[in-house]
Amino acid sequence: MRLAELNPAGRESMIEEAIETLSEDIIRDSTSVDAYVKRGVAYTAMYYYSGPDRGEGLIEQAMADFTEAIDLDPTNPSAYIGRGQAYNSWGQRDRAVPEFETAVKHLTNSIARDSQDVDAFIQRAYAFSGLGEVDKRLQDLNSAIDLDPNNPRTLISRSDAHSRMREIDAAIRDLDTALRLDPNSVGAYNIRGTIYKNADEYDKALEDFDTAIRLNPNYRWAYGNRGSVYLLMGDYAKAIEDYSRAISIRPYPAAYAGRGRVYLSLREYDNAIRDYTAAIDQLSDYPQLYVERGNAYRMKGEYDRASEDYDTAISLQQPR
Repeated sequence: MRLAELNPAGRESMIEEAIETLSEDIIRDSTSVDAYVKRGVAYTAMYYYSGPDRGEGLIEQAMADFTEAIDLDPTNPSAYIGRGQAYNSWGQRDRAVPEFETAVKHLTNSIARDSQDVDAFIQRAYAFSGLGEVDKRLQDLNSAIDLDPNNPRTLISRSDAHSRMREIDAAIRDLDTALRLDPNSVGAYNIRGTIYKNADEYDKALEDFDTAIRLNPNYRWAYGNRGSVYLLMGDYAKAIEDYSRAISIRPYPAAYAGRGRVYLSLREYDNAIRDYTAAIDQLSDYPQLYVERGNAYRMKGEYDRASEDYDTAISLQQPR
């Protein structure tokens, strides 16, 4: 998955190759729990990245693999976490929660047997994240880092937990440490740049996004995020350039929506509507996109279409 960020256009082929290799492993050993879990993760990733053409068949295959792993080893936390994530991707939150809770139970037992088990703390932190229990996630990441303070990925994960708890200084400290350990971590620069952007420290944000792009010229997220900084700064030409570059690498909804906001600010309503529509085609259940496209229609004077979009946004926010 990390390699796929170097070449997003080849992401599907990389995942397909992983699935093929894991399938061969399963043919050789049909009792390989690890292979079933990893193949389930690959199917879930394929579903997540397949955009508007995503098919339920991929999630069904992921579910089958996670269930097979659980049948072979009912105490395997990775399988429960994977199945919980698959349910989340499928939009079935009520079925995801029990999976994460079961993973927490098994991991708690593992930690009780071995309080030095770093991986168990990291996995339980992920399960707590799935449950939305950020404080417990943070506690487990603290324990994991106490046991292994030189793992940049764990520090990056803890920075996210701090950020979600609005502990911005702590989040940045963790990213600073992660970057000292791994100066080439494109993801860490991108995350820290996003935190700086949200704190209105645009110069620092641009510096981090510039570094991320220098390290990986195909890292579309950094282009999109840098474009959002330029939008906030009112530099619309550079914002359009960055959003367009992100889309050219591999389209994703936030890049289309960001460029749509630029066009809206420029009163180029047709271009704005085109980009919002492209974002909605990839993410049809996000109310804010309909609100913003409705605004573009309203400003253009197409009030009936604006009203339709506002109605859709309202319906999407109703309890189901």
